[in-house]
Amino acid sequence: MDGTGDLSGFDVDEVGASAAQQLWHRGGFPRSFLAVDDAASYAWRQDFIETFLSRDAARFWTMIAHCHGGPLNASEFARGISVDQKTAARYVDVLAGTFLVRRLPPWFVNTSKRLVKTPKVYLRDSGVLHALLALRHGGEVMAHPRFGLSWEGFALEHVIQALGAERDACFWGSPSGAEVDLVVPRGGKLNGFECKYDDAPKITKSMRVAKAELELDRLYVVHPGTREYEIDEGVSALPLAGVFAALRAI
Repeated sequence: MDGTGDLSGFDVDEVGASAAQQLWHRGGFPRSFLAVDDAASYAWRQDFIETFLSRDAARFWTMIAHCHGGPLNASEFARGISVDQKTAARYVDVLAGTFLVRRLPPWFVNTSKRLVKTPKVYLRDSGVLHALLALRHGGEVMAHPRFGLSWEGFALEHVIQALGAERDACFWGSPSGAEVDLVVPRGGKLNGFECKYDDAPKITKSMRVAKAELELDRLYVVHPGTREYEIDEGVSALPLAGVFAALRAI
């Protein structure tokens, strides 16, 4: 779709695996994705931002872009645009309510260990994120220090859409650094999802800690490659292009 009522846009299942990289760089808005070239796509996204947002809101949105995939700190955002914390929180509410921003809550479990309790914040359309960061084409996206977090948000949106998990999607993290990008309960079981920009992801200590601590039924590592394979017991590598087919049965 091409409005702001529901930021679903195109997904990789619709455009095909061969166009996944372009979809990530340009985002899912049809006019951006289908533009004749990168310059036209970027110009459309810049126009969209300027049309949709007031100057203060645009500054606020840009701050969120620089914190994409990180903790939601309304007080820090408030200081950045010289408003009070309640106003900053209201800005976040508006952007989340119009499906432009995702506020991902933490998953709490019965454990004696300390857990990360602050929500994470993501811009839901990767193309808008890149426009706010002034990244005009794929080469600039790939050279940016936060390109991994950009791809994480892009893949995370696909998983949430494939699972229909708008209301029960969470993340899990501990102060020690162990984390899972996405946790989704289904039928009394808990599945975890890590989103890694790596064609051949491998098991990590963080994954092992998270799987044991959360007693995950399965941990999926979503990646941009083409192979689906078992990384470890209960841990699967899942190509982004196969997310919809693989997760429909969960």
